[in-house]
Amino acid sequence: GRVPFPVQMAAASLALILLGALLSPLNRPCEWRADREGAALCGEPVAMAAALASADQFIRQARRRLPPPWRWLVFPLSWRLPSHPSMRRRVARLEELAAAIRTGTPA
Repeated sequence: GRVPFPVQMAAASLALILLGALLSPLNRPCEWRADREGAALCGEPVAMAAALASADQFIRQARRRLPPPWRWLVFPLSWRLPSHPSMRRRVARLEELAAAIRTGTPA
């Protein structure tokens, strides 16, 4: 027999979640590099850190405003299976980079 469509969708969703969980650790070094290169490009790591913190705050507020059924549709698993380093860690690293630039020490 044929596998029912809802079962196919559930299996595909589960496969995507598992694939994301397996590949997300590989993405984190790319994110660190992108943050570092972005800070070098704009020349202001502190400004970039502030922008990331502001974006994080906006996303958290948007999540809280949505009622639970919509919250699961709009932000399904992005906060449960992170593909990026946490925003707090990214901001902290950018602040460390800014301090290293000010003092002339390698970051």
